[in-house]
Amino acid sequence: MKASSCFLPLFFLATQLNASQNSNGFRHFSIQHKKHGPINYHISSPEFEKSKPVLLYLDGSGHYPLLMLTPKGKGSTIPFDTDSLSRMYHLVVISKPGIPFEDSVQYGGPIGIDYPEPEEYAKRLSFDWRYETALAVLNELPKKISVANQFYGILGISEGAQVAPSVAASFKPCKALITIGGNAVNQFYDFTTNARLMAERGEISYEDAEYIVDSLHQVYREIYAEPFSTTKRWYGHTYLRWASFCSREPLNEYLKLNIPVYVAYGSADENTILNIDLLRHAYNRLNKTNLTMKTYPGLDHFFRDKKNTDQSKGNPYKEVIKNCMNWLMNQLNGK
Repeated sequence: MKASSCFLPLFFLATQLNASQNSNGFRHFSIQHKKHGPINYHISSPEFEKSKPVLLYLDGSGHYPLLMLTPKGKGSTIPFDTDSLSRMYHLVVISKPGIPFEDSVQYGGPIGIDYPEPEEYAKRLSFDWRYETALAVLNELPKKISVANQFYGILGISEGAQVAPSVAASFKPCKALITIGGNAVNQFYDFTTNARLMAERGEISYEDAEYIVDSLHQVYREIYAEPFSTTKRWYGHTYLRWASFCSREPLNEYLKLNIPVYVAYGSADENTILNIDLLRHAYNRLNKTNLTMKTYPGLDHFFRDKKNTDQSKGNPYKEVIKNCMNWLMNQLNGK
């Protein structure tokens, strides 16, 4: 138990509280998808009629509203100031299945937010749902808004970063891709490698590490054997969710892209540092030059200082987002 409890979930819910977030800042739309049913998406409304480039945001994992009414005010799973960003872009976000755009939440639970998981979310959430609904929304956008210079950017964080390269590869008008805290390869890889590293650091014995690895592979076999199960779970997610996401290697999708790609990650993020350098190796081997990687030394998956939990000195995540947006602006301006 001690060893297995050291494995944290791979997915990041950005819960940066922002008082400026409000539902009046978005217009709400719905698509009736033949395969996935209703898709609810939202477009930032400031200067809605103006022609602006598009930025599609794919958020991290979790069954949480995009805007949350907390006991201390409004919070959001959107980790940037939508008001200021919306003056430059048509910002587009997609609600997950069965999740309202805005709802009340309570404090509690393993990540600090307590919100009941709707049955619809458990039954429908998968890689295919997130990938195919994102494409459906992107293809629908020209009917709703005017897209300046046909510029579409995609930003994915954590679980969203697992999906974003596939969306960018399939949506030909996409001009730029940003991923934050994502993986290069199968997410199951991190759990087994973490066990090996724990033994190497002397935190557990090599025998215990081998036991963990063998146990993990047994779980993986069970998940792949029942890839559509929505009743069986592992680490808070259904087998459907795990099997669908772990049936793909993001690296393969990155390599399809010839558009500018920006990848940001913390060097102390146990979910990415175990494989993210595979991106560089692959790009170097193929002489591809469209990749920019930004490393934040010592920061974890939540871009917190792993050795200094005192956040009073500032929020590093703001710098991460600022750098991403500056890079995207350069792509928009052809730099």
